[in-house]
Amino acid sequence: MIMIIAGLIIGPAYSIVFQALGLGTSEDRMELIRAGLAEHYRIMGRLPRPADITAAPGDADYDTEAAVADLIVTPATSGDIYIGAVPIESLRIAMGCEASATLLDWQIAALRNRIDTVRKKFIRNNEDVSAGNDYEEDDSAENNVGLKYNCVTQNHILDEHGNKFLYAVSENVTDLTLIDPSDPFTGQLQIMNAGGAAVTPGFRHWFVVLSHGQNARGAYDENGNLGPEICGATVAAENENCDNDRRFISQHKSLAANNGYYDDTMDFSLSGVMDENDFWNMREVAGQTKFKFNPNGRLIITNTESVGAVSAGDAVVVETGNVRVSSEPGVATNGGSIQTRNVDTTGTVKARNDVQVEGSGGAVYAPVYTYAP
Repeated sequence: MIMIIAGLIIGPAYSIVFQALGLGTSEDRMELIRAGLAEHYRIMGRLPRPADITAAPGDADYDTEAAVADLIVTPATSGDIYIGAVPIESLRIAMGCEASATLLDWQIAALRNRIDTVRKKFIRNNEDVSAGNDYEEDDSAENNVGLKYNCVTQNHILDEHGNKFLYAVSENVTDLTLIDPSDPFTGQLQIMNAGGAAVTPGFRHWFVVLSHGQNARGAYDENGNLGPEICGATVAAENENCDNDRRFISQHKSLAANNGYYDDTMDFSLSGVMDENDFWNMREVAGQTKFKFNPNGRLIITNTESVGAVSAGDAVVVETGNVRVSSEPGVATNGGSIQTRNVDTTGTVKARNDVQVEGSGGAVYAPVYTYAP
């Protein structure tokens, strides 16, 4: 019985300490990094620039977006490619996570709650419940702490081998004035497979997060030093991932001692990790923040599950309720009116003022209707 109780306590404790120290596999860490990138994009409307991959712990840009001058910059067809480390602090803020300095306190609290839960279950199973003893446990604290497990920490800067993840991103998707999800060439990175063929046509990927694996070929250590295993022609499959260009190779691991040797791990998609899929994105144009619909993005407002025919060009579909469009008089240069194009309706259009239809020459073709409530 003592060993069973010890196992119930040590098992969760080991798991929590394991997470607190960030000792998961590279794939586990990359999954959280992808979630952080997705949340940053959802909230900020763009992906972050990399951190300085040559920075040491304590440097200002060790774990946050660095100035372009501190990054590896590779020219591309449209914009540049920024290469550096993962900006963990920027992702942490976007994800709403606790600061790294206080995260261990949350993990310790979680361990205490787990031990207390085991204690209550043990007592409840061995006491005379029929005598009126009530050992109902309160799991709220434990559950709240559990939410913090899905957060990045400074440990996620490094892969499981103690080297920095490489983060390469297209300049176009790090700047609100440049990002345009409707343009397939917004991304400027290319992912190749083992056979040398492009995973997707052209240079279209937005970002790459890469672990250089156990052999650490081309990797930077925690202090920002380039390791001894440099890129070279002897391992062609891995050279593409450490030569600081905009082409990367993703393939199954192969530990054969030849040109096909490959133990890198890579992610290059936000698919499946977006908490919310917005139908628009933010852009800054001429000093103004504007919203632009994502490709095939639609806003459908209806009070039924069945929606009428919707074509690819219908961005906003309203099938119920009232739609009101108004503007403060004198705000707009045209006297406060709001101009629209291609407004189609199959019902009655009512207005408190004249509804006018202009002819091809710009003159008023005919006053149509004035609504008097």
